[in-house]
Amino acid sequence: MAGFSNASTFIKIALGFCIAAVLFDVIGFPTPYWISNVIFNSGLFKECETDELKATTAMVIIGFLVGLVCLVLTICHLFVEPLGTKIIKTVCMILAFVAALFTLVGVIIYGVKYDTNLGWSFALVIIGGLLYIATGVMFVIDTVKG
Repeated sequence: MAGFSNASTFIKIALGFCIAAVLFDVIGFPTPYWISNVIFNSGLFKECETDELKATTAMVIIGFLVGLVCLVLTICHLFVEPLGTKIIKTVCMILAFVAALFTLVGVIIYGVKYDTNLGWSFALVIIGGLLYIATGVMFVIDTVKG
């Protein structure tokens, strides 16, 4: 039976992690503080000239979109009766790890290219990627325990 009150604690924690991950991601990736110092700041959309920046932008946006789909499906899993199935839970788990993969590959590409003066936007996206991993782990634990 679907419903927030009937859901396991792990799924509720996964929902919280996923909401936080999407928020960190949506604040981090469009802001122009991926590189920041006293006289200059830059982001993915402010300076998008090199192939590395284009790859980073693509990876982070794909990661965000996959994370957003994960969030929507997690909410549906909790609140829509026919979608409270093990298949949807498994799809959410996979989506969380895929979102983390794309997001973290994007920041790794960026970090390799620009290894100094990395700003708070960069840090927020890393935190978002790690929270996607935490979301997936909560789904794994719930699957194993359930």
